[in-house]
Parts: sequence; C-alpha cells; structure tokens
Amino acid sequence: MNPHYAHLLPGAVLDFDRLGSAIRAVAGQPDCSYRMIARNAGVDKRTVDRASRGNVINAQSVLLICLAIDLNPFDLLVSRDGVSREYTSAPLGAAPDRGPGQGVAP
Repeated sequence: MNPHYAHLLPGAVLDFDRLGSAIRAVAGQPDCSYRMIARNAGVDKRTVDRASRGNVINAQSVLLICLAIDLNPFDLLVSRDGVSREYTSAPLGAAPDRGPGQGVAP
C-alpha cells in the first residue's frame, strides 16, 4: 500500500458532493461538457449527470470520471463524520510538513 495515502483509509468514505463540484468545475470550462467528460471516462452521460449532483455512483464510474477530469480519487475521501482528510507526502506516521505559516490553529 502506498504509505502516502494509508492514513486516509481507516473510516473514510467518498464525498460524492465533492466529486459533483469537481465535475461542474471542469464542465464549466470552455470547450468542455458533461457529454465530453462521459465520453472521455467511458461512462454514460446520465452517470456524469447524477455524479455532478452529488448522487452516489459505483466505484468503477468514480474512478473513470476521476481519470477523465484529472482528479485524484483520494481527494474525495472524508471521515465518516464529514471532516475532510488531508493528503500528505509525509511518510506514514510522520507529521506533515505544512510549510511556514500553514497548519491547524490550536
């Protein structure tokens, strides 16, 4: 397992609203549409329509759409209580390097 993502998995669920927001953002760009996303993903346009509204779709369709819109599927993970999980390039068990002036307020 990739240690960069392992900390995201325990108790995580997919945030379909976040997927929908990403689809709408991409489809809102010039020369793009839900139909184009569906074609590039190899899924039905109705699937993209449902996903763009935050509806649950199957895992294979999630992954195909993520590939088509250049979205890391790990960015869709949230904890069961709805708190967003953060990707970090820090090794498993190490504190993430947030850079100067970044971090979580006490």
